[in-house]
Amino acid sequence: MTIEQDYYENGEFWIHGALLPEDLARMEFIVRAIPTDARSLLDVGCGNGAFLEHLRVSRPDIEILHGAERSGAALQHVAVPHTQASIDSLPFPDQSFDCVTCLEVIEHLPTPIYTRALLELMRVSRRYLIVTVPREQDLTLGQVQCTVCKTLFNPDYHLRSFDQRSMIELFGAGPFLPRGVSAFGDGTEYAFSRLITRLKRDRGNRFPQDIPCPACGTKLKGRPGAQMTPVTRSGGGVTSTIKALWPKRREQRWLLARYDRITA
Repeated sequence: MTIEQDYYENGEFWIHGALLPEDLARMEFIVRAIPTDARSLLDVGCGNGAFLEHLRVSRPDIEILHGAERSGAALQHVAVPHTQASIDSLPFPDQSFDCVTCLEVIEHLPTPIYTRALLELMRVSRRYLIVTVPREQDLTLGQVQCTVCKTLFNPDYHLRSFDQRSMIELFGAGPFLPRGVSAFGDGTEYAFSRLITRLKRDRGNRFPQDIPCPACGTKLKGRPGAQMTPVTRSGGGVTSTIKALWPKRREQRWLLARYDRITA
């Protein structure tokens, strides 16, 4: 098992928790992007199956739902039919599914896998492709530094960043062409937050579970009680008052692109 594979086999990473309102809103946005005539759907990189379960309830007209995921630890939580497989070698015939979704996956892919993965997504989709990614992410922010080899790396293992133009050009000249690219998922960015993050000296692991350095494999100890996802809390106190008064702006956190197969 490679260092990168070991990262995703951590069982704690995939434990289901209560979905936050922003998670539900994100899923609903993606569901609305799925064409109404899709009757079969493959979710590649389905993780713990949370999206597929939401889709099963919200789109009962989709007769076949299937998940593909490399991590065996993740698949233990998936309730719909699923297959353990890597995105760059999907064990399905050509054009097997009306729609293929790939949600927050391709930003994780190492260079040798990335190009093959895009070809595989196109190969197994009969009509539609839907891809979501973080929007214009600055990969230099919030980096973790390995205590042994001193390598700096993104703690989410994100290896590439995408903007509207790169999503339009993602699959080149075909056989899939972009139908549209939309920004979605409201978030809050506080003034000077990126500068403050850059100035911080603490580059340690801020996740609750251990994470391996992608260069040497050293396990960086997690912090008990840390949040996997930042949670907005209400209530009094000095911190809440400062946050309420601090200049901020709304921003959209993700990009969704839909691509349609060219028909003769």
